[in-house]
Amino acid sequence: MWSVLLVGVAVWALLLQAVARYRLGSPELSLLYAPLLLGGARMRIPLGALRYEASHMPPWIARPLRAHAGNLSGRLWFDMGIVVASVFMLSALVVLCVTCAQVVSRLWVAHLPTTPFSKRAIDEPASPLWITPLIWNVNLTTSELALLLSIMAVSQLVHEAGHVLAALLHKVRPLRWGLTLVFPCVVMAHVTFPDMSHLSTRKQLRIVAAGVWHNAVTLVAWAAVAALASGLWVDAAGWRVVSCSDATLAAYLHRDTTVTAVNDISLEAIPPQERTVWWHRMLDDALPREPGWCIPASNWSRADAACCAASEDARGCFVDEHRTSKCFDVLDVFEQVGTRCDESCDGACARVDPFHPLVRLHLRQPDGSADHVVLQGTTSSLAARVRVSPYRLFAPLRVLVGHRVADDLADILRSVSRYVYMIHVSMVLFNMLPIDGLDGGHMAELGLRTLWPAATAIPLYTPGTSAPYTLPLHVSPSRICSVLDRLTKGLGVVALLGSTWLTLANHRTV
Repeated sequence: MWSVLLVGVAVWALLLQAVARYRLGSPELSLLYAPLLLGGARMRIPLGALRYEASHMPPWIARPLRAHAGNLSGRLWFDMGIVVASVFMLSALVVLCVTCAQVVSRLWVAHLPTTPFSKRAIDEPASPLWITPLIWNVNLTTSELALLLSIMAVSQLVHEAGHVLAALLHKVRPLRWGLTLVFPCVVMAHVTFPDMSHLSTRKQLRIVAAGVWHNAVTLVAWAAVAALASGLWVDAAGWRVVSCSDATLAAYLHRDTTVTAVNDISLEAIPPQERTVWWHRMLDDALPREPGWCIPASNWSRADAACCAASEDARGCFVDEHRTSKCFDVLDVFEQVGTRCDESCDGACARVDPFHPLVRLHLRQPDGSADHVVLQGTTSSLAARVRVSPYRLFAPLRVLVGHRVADDLADILRSVSRYVYMIHVSMVLFNMLPIDGLDGGHMAELGLRTLWPAATAIPLYTPGTSAPYTLPLHVSPSRICSVLDRLTKGLGVVALLGSTWLTLANHRTV
């Protein structure tokens, strides 16, 4: 579906390009209708893009902000943005430097010869990179790509809206603002301001920092909404079955059935977060080894081992401490044999044959009744076919909405939240890099010019004298910004290329 949509968008963009250039003879189209009553709205179709621009701000937005231009609360609000943006600039540099160090160290270790004295296991997973690129069909599906691009467009709108609001608060009207659809489906927002050199440095800093400040505020607001939404869910005292993709399992694991125990692991007393950890251990077949059952010697000697060779036998295959295999009815062993053992006992200390694994599930059905089910197979095969949740909907809402609708909404919210956090944090850190053309570059230059004016010399005082002398400036703020720009770009290239190469390499080895 999404592939067809992307192809349709691409064809649509190419048709608009052809109409604009060959039918109208100009890459610009006049709009008969401008949304939101935007004056001077126009649509341009440069090569490979579709650009919509407006030169006038809607009066219902501009007038209230200009009326409160001298409001103290508005100035304090954007002053907080300056502080937050400065912290983000330092954080962006730290993240970039750490990622470069990770890339260099891994590339260096990859070229070292392997020796018998190496302590690190070959299959030990490496710590994740601080910057991991999202690559289509590698670690990003087509449906996730569509969601990612949509959230990216909203994040850019929030970012540019922050600049616009701060500028209007200081009576600076944007020259142009609009959206650009880059071929085939990447949406970008942009705002063009007039020269703001007549403003004080503090006012310029407010306008520059307002973009990332509003991204940060949006991030906090979304986290608050997600926290409020999570309050609608209560502990399920186990794993609540959300869906089951296997028809045989679905006969036992109905929707809203709660798994209260797996083998010897009781889930009711485990906190929900730890319960999720146990579920991932099941995916890896990493559950702890459980003790055996002490079967009387007479029963053990009379049993046969036919089920250990026949895959369709309903009985379970057990082995004792001498690796002798016998077949028993699984419920007779699990429910009637009460004595457990570790190595030996008065009879035969029998365990489930690891080559014929069994999974014991204690269930609580939606009507409240208890059940005990034994499944043939591994815990990983069970976990791969069943989706569970450690929570259930709050009782009144469970009646009004139902778990099916609530689970679908929770899945959507979970996916959207993941990319909201990812995109907003990425946009904040990227924009605050001290690179010319980004918000971080403007902030660094304004900050340096505030602390170190370029047109003045530094006065120095000799101890014991009152007459200062000046030291000529050999290093100007513009030169420092130029060095920071080149250094950051170099680190960015190393981090981007290195992390992309490592991501592709890890994908090929999986």
